Amino acid sequence: KRLVLNGQISKPFQREMVDINYVSFMSKYGSKWAIKASEWNPGQQEFENCLSQVQAEEQERIKKFRFEIDRKRALCGRLLIRRLISLLHNVPNDKIKIGRTEYNKPELVEPASNQNFDFNISHHGEWVVLVWSIQGSIGVDVMDYKMPQRIDSLESYFDTMKSSFTSDEWTTIRKQSTDENKFKEFCRHWSLKESYIKAIGLGMHFKLQRASFQYVDPEMHRNAKVLIDGTEDTKWRFSVEDLDEQHCVSIATQMEINKDKWQVFRIRGTALMPIP
Repeated sequence: KRLVLNGQISKPFQREMVDINYVSFMSKYGSKWAIKASEWNPGQQEFENCLSQVQAEEQERIKKFRFEIDRKRALCGRLLIRRLISLLHNVPNDKIKIGRTEYNKPELVEPASNQNFDFNISHHGEWVVLVWSIQGSIGVDVMDYKMPQRIDSLESYFDTMKSSFTSDEWTTIRKQSTDENKFKEFCRHWSLKESYIKAIGLGMHFKLQRASFQYVDPEMHRNAKVLIDGTEDTKWRFSVEDLDEQHCVSIATQMEINKDKWQVFRIRGTALMPIP
């Protein structure tokens, strides 16, 4: 099987990298990959074997997480990134080096890429998701719809988050009929904001109220646009969808929206295996 990028066909992938019989690559739109981390239950040796596949500094980051699910999600994300780069650049894992930008966004250091290549990762709840593009910056954010614990009321929680959204966004959130739907809309808007902030690479250095999101399909709530300081930024396109009944995921991209389904993987040993 070969991968097509910008009309050029790569060398055949080495079979030891991953079984890609069920993986769909889009030469124009990139791909959407996911792992349900909650379903991966490795023994200690399997976890250590997978951990050995990532860089030493990333291993230390992963080990510092207090809870097992956080360690699993972080490791799943790093495995997804490295497998993607291994496939796209046809290099073994030990030739890959991932760095971080000034604002802590992961970036490819080695091998050098002459493509306009970008990728982004997110994990929350049960899922870890990865997107990539060769046509400009890209960002992704997944959110668990689970309501925060130990809050007096949803409105009191919203009050603590007041500065995160514009008045128009709060109107969209609060007009939902039930607390459950209000919180889901809150999550979808938060996910949209995070996907944009991660795509531009500024993280917490960007003031959230500068960006106001509006659905371009008010009935479906699947695509959105962003107004920055009151003016639409037409360079960006946004999608938001349910990954399952309990999670939503948003993508910020400078290319056409990828409407393909998410490719879900499972981990077997140290290999990522696509689920057909």
